[in-house]
Amino acid sequence: MSDIARALAALQPTGRPLSKAARFRQQLPDIEEALARDIPQADVVATLAQHGVDMTLDEFRNALYRARKRKKAEETRHAPAPPPPPAPPKAPAPATQQTTPNQTKPAERFDWQNLRDQGNSHEW
Repeated sequence: MSDIARALAALQPTGRPLSKAARFRQQLPDIEEALARDIPQADVVATLAQHGVDMTLDEFRNALYRARKRKKAEETRHAPAPPPPPAPPKAPAPATQQTTPNQTKPAERFDWQNLRDQGNSHEW
């Protein structure tokens, strides 16, 4: 073990109390397990208060949302990248239509703009 590793291992907590959010995150696995057993959130909040983590139900819900969001972000950050999508198949070259003397050209589309621009000169 290096000198730095020994020094870091020998460090003791400074005695500063953890924040409410940090204490909540420490208990998150147990909180999630209780919620999975259909324990009401109000009961979980009451139990946390008995053990020194005082929070309102709204604070609890907010902390739970943030903790889940943080956990999901960490999971996606460490997940392997998905493989690239397969390349689309190449489309065959369009067939060119050749006309013979006995064939006519394909019918042309009706030009509605031309009819509109001519005004009311046509009687129906």
